[in-house]
Amino acid sequence: LTLSLATSVTSETVPAILFSIRLAVRVESAAALLIDHAEGRVARAWPRLTASPEILEELRRGRALLRTTFEGEVLPWFDRWLDELAEAAQQEPEREDECNGLACRLHAHQVLVLRNITPSELTSDRIRRLLSSLTYLSSHHTFNQERLEVPETELFETLQVHRRSIVKWLVEQRKTNEVSGFNNVLRSCHQQLSALGDSSAGETSGFEWVCVGDDSEYEGRFGILSE
Repeated sequence: LTLSLATSVTSETVPAILFSIRLAVRVESAAALLIDHAEGRVARAWPRLTASPEILEELRRGRALLRTTFEGEVLPWFDRWLDELAEAAQQEPEREDECNGLACRLHAHQVLVLRNITPSELTSDRIRRLLSSLTYLSSHHTFNQERLEVPETELFETLQVHRRSIVKWLVEQRKTNEVSGFNNVLRSCHQQLSALGDSSAGETSGFEWVCVGDDSEYEGRFGILSE
């Protein structure tokens, strides 16, 4: 309902939408913890933390519904709002700081929406979104100012939780010559280095990335092979 009321990223309902998203992610986190605990996928067990099979099935259905809403409605809205901000920053340079601040908030919420995915649920699109948002924030956000409405510690936590699985996915994509998804992820990250709405930003569609080195010492390092 709140999404349907926002016709623009500057709409007065956007703060309510972002609050609803943060609340929904917290609910998903709690459901995921209960499910993982019941299935023995947590490092520490709490004997009193129990749930009946019926409750667990309801939690699984509820989490699936949340993920469908996140990825079918919320993330596409974020895409439209970010495009709107980039266009506004390009057409009205005096609003660049304002647009950048809003873009940082959206990227932070995109990271939050993706924090509860499991390694088996990682896809090219999810990895692209997660790394692109983290790259944008690292390049354009001033930390320790409490402007994101998402705790900055949770952004770093999300990166730490998913980093190994993401690196493994990228390395496997390159090793098996699945270069389309591999390049799309890194190309999207590279694009986030430019200022919002920067029409002079370099074209990256022809870039090809590779893994740097072949052994574990270099795993997770990537570079441009050709332009």
